[in-house]
Amino acid sequence: MDLGRRFIANERRDSNKLIGFLVNYCAINTIKNLFDGKLILGLGAKSQPRGIGQTGETYLVNKDKLMITNSLYVDNASFTQIVDTYPVNMNLEKGIEVTGVWKDYRGIDVVGASAVIRVDDLNWMLISEQDID
Repeated sequence: MDLGRRFIANERRDSNKLIGFLVNYCAINTIKNLFDGKLILGLGAKSQPRGIGQTGETYLVNKDKLMITNSLYVDNASFTQIVDTYPVNMNLEKGIEVTGVWKDYRGIDVVGASAVIRVDDLNWMLISEQDID
């Protein structure tokens, strides 16, 4: 029997045993370009600057309530804009995702949805919202 094959077979039997790490590095600008529409345009799309009307935006917030992507409304928002909103608080306090109407980080009524992104100690919120008007 091949020694390498036996090692792999033994590791597969114990699914709780850590056998290594997979790391993927991504420049923050790649994430920013994804959210502001530049990435899809760069891949050949004919349009799609943002995708949810004139007031819609999608952004990521970290566990410190800091926006980690660009903002449609605030210059230089990455890692400076605090987002202390209903969906962020529901994720941090209860670990739940929400949809509905709330006030956004500007104090404007919006309709939106949130998603929780958790990987080990990483706790991000993906928020997509559009002015209710």
